[in-house]
Amino acid sequence: MKIQLAFYLCVAPVIAIADDAGRCPDTQSDLQKVEFNQKVTAGAVNAFIDKYTECIPAWITVTSSGGDAEAAMLLGDWIFKNRINIRVRSLCVSSCANYIFPAGRQKEIEPRALIIWHGSALQKNFREFISKYEAIQATDNSSPYLAENSLNYNSLLRIIKKQNEFFAKIGVDESILRLGQEPFDFDTSGWSATLQVMKKYGINNISAPTNYGELSYFHALLGLKYLFKGKFMSFTIGSTGEIAPIPKEEINSLLESRR
Repeated sequence: MKIQLAFYLCVAPVIAIADDAGRCPDTQSDLQKVEFNQKVTAGAVNAFIDKYTECIPAWITVTSSGGDAEAAMLLGDWIFKNRINIRVRSLCVSSCANYIFPAGRQKEIEPRALIIWHGSALQKNFREFISKYEAIQATDNSSPYLAENSLNYNSLLRIIKKQNEFFAKIGVDESILRLGQEPFDFDTSGWSATLQVMKKYGINNISAPTNYGELSYFHALLGLKYLFKGKFMSFTIGSTGEIAPIPKEEINSLLESRR
């Protein structure tokens, strides 16, 4: 599965966060108002954080198709530092699933909502790009390839460093972001996982429907067939405690039967 490198290249500026900021009133009406329902960009994240520097919300409801990785890490870092809870009402995809959702203190996945991963800055094709670049650099430092790809190379190294630091801080195993690609490539466009699988990778304190991530959970999610063109899958825990795939073919067959 390929992800455009440009997805990772924007730089999100650092924002100073007041350590003594108070909590916003924890009422249902206020909770509904604190929402991040948009693509993840540096501008959107900066504006969102700036809005709540003096009044930190207890909960944030998020719906996002993803976006810039560094901006998502900035928001995730702010969420983690301020011990903010995350509610996913619909879709939390890509950088939202990678860096925003796992940073929440408590995490709630509403019925029919989905956390969807599809890779990270450490996925195989990016590692291969780094290896190729460094091999050429070691043998032919004047190669045009180096000049043409230096921005991508340096940006990717920067993001990998930030990503490693981010996951070390929040205590999550990054490899869940590559579970559909490695160690076996399932030829998938996106995947989710049960709460038990997430826990194995350090994503804890989640409330969700009891069958979240299992085959039965996708029974009512007909949109998956069109959104991922039959290439969405999930992971569960097998009978002997191993992580076991729920193949895209099984999910697609289930969705076909609901037509």
